[in-house]
Amino acid sequence: MRPSRTPGSPFALCAIAIVASAGACTSASSPAGPRPAAIATPPPAPAPSAPPSAAALSAPAITTQPFAPPTVSHGTLPNGMAVWHVGSRTLPTVHLRLVVRTSPASPAASRLTALAVERGRYPVPVPGAPKPVARTFRADMEVRSVEGAEVFALELPRNQLDPAVDHLGAMVRRTKLSGTPMAALRALDEARSAALLSEDPCAALRTVAVRELNGAAPGTAEDATRITAPDLEAFHKTRFVPRSTGLIVTGDVTFDEAMDAARRAFGTWEAPAPPASAASAPSAPQYVRIVVVDRPKAPDHAVVLAAPGAAASAPDWAALWLLRDRLAPQAPAPAQQLPRISGELPSSSAALAVCSRTPADRTSDAVASALERARSLVGADLPDNELRIARDGWIDRLATELASMPDLADFAASAFASGLEHDAPSLLPSRIGAITAADVRQAARARLANGALVVVLADAERVGVELSRFGDVTVLDPSSGFARKKVIPADPRATAPAP
Repeated sequence: MRPSRTPGSPFALCAIAIVASAGACTSASSPAGPRPAAIATPPPAPAPSAPPSAAALSAPAITTQPFAPPTVSHGTLPNGMAVWHVGSRTLPTVHLRLVVRTSPASPAASRLTALAVERGRYPVPVPGAPKPVARTFRADMEVRSVEGAEVFALELPRNQLDPAVDHLGAMVRRTKLSGTPMAALRALDEARSAALLSEDPCAALRTVAVRELNGAAPGTAEDATRITAPDLEAFHKTRFVPRSTGLIVTGDVTFDEAMDAARRAFGTWEAPAPPASAASAPSAPQYVRIVVVDRPKAPDHAVVLAAPGAAASAPDWAALWLLRDRLAPQAPAPAQQLPRISGELPSSSAALAVCSRTPADRTSDAVASALERARSLVGADLPDNELRIARDGWIDRLATELASMPDLADFAASAFASGLEHDAPSLLPSRIGAITAADVRQAARARLANGALVVVLADAERVGVELSRFGDVTVLDPSSGFARKKVIPADPRATAPAP
């Protein structure tokens, strides 16, 4: 059986070709042409109808008892590999997440390597392991790419824990990739990318936003073509190492059982040190910039408002949780407008992104409304009652979203991928409860005072020129690896040049 998925979760496979290569597209700097004004001085626009206040629309907290986050036990193998465990006797099932931190600077190589590893040929048992069972775990496995990490997910009966972990160990340790059929692998990658864009456009657009904020060139079909099987083997050798890997075990097993399974499958894995990461946090946008992922004749569109995140050690990291929720549309809307807490942690280079769906003829209004929400958070503190409702509502959401084993497994995998410690779930409620209105305003000013990135899934011919009243419009072609298709300069009649 496959792990259950929640629409809007970024742990759905983000198989978008996002190779960082120079010259394939624009970076975070403006393309040629006049720049729009800073977000603090927006261009004139038809005023959208004023949304109701957050206080009028936000439901009061409904949790009747304090939320007690689950306890995450943890251990480390001698080779440096981490093991996290959350036990539950609710159902006789186990949810496994094998997380490999790779490189945010090489997303295409990381993603293709993960797919090749999952499909590779490798000896199943390590010395001393039990004989393989008849079932194949490959048929049940889901491979998910997140920023800077690859996640292999399995859901299985508890009596299959040992052979499943053995399978993961043999898969990630011993695969030989030099003979990988690259054409078939690229076709699979492209098909998954197209499926994500159709099934979960918000997740796909958030991935595009991360890439744009980091100044990385959009991946193209040609970029993916240049990656060879030996390239994948070299990437695997340097990045798929114990010190970059964590095994998340949740469900009806004990911590000792989880550690025993990990020792048998991974304990003799050689432990070279992973390469030092040269990744740096993206800079806040300095003007309004629009990116349109072109979908001709689309009946409805999606809009993502994005800004940089922060490392968990940053003073305003916790405030980003509330800021992200306050940036979301306050009118009743589909659930995917609020990113899932369980699977989307705001890391240092991840987008502080919120998504809304809109009819095609209301796209410009949706963009204007998103920018207005950003301006309101930059300009004033939240009233005390709204802050209280926001904090209590967030903790209620955390309690709800961490109530199931799959979501808890995803949350722990996201925490490990982001470099957090195992106790992140237990610390979050207290960190959220200590946030002040000034913290939220400061987080907004640091990221949104001068501009914002807006990523739109839309028919570019229909809305491209209209959206240029907000800023430069870069049109991407999803059928060609999200390569730059054209640039529509900001309308000089509607905006003043940025300083």
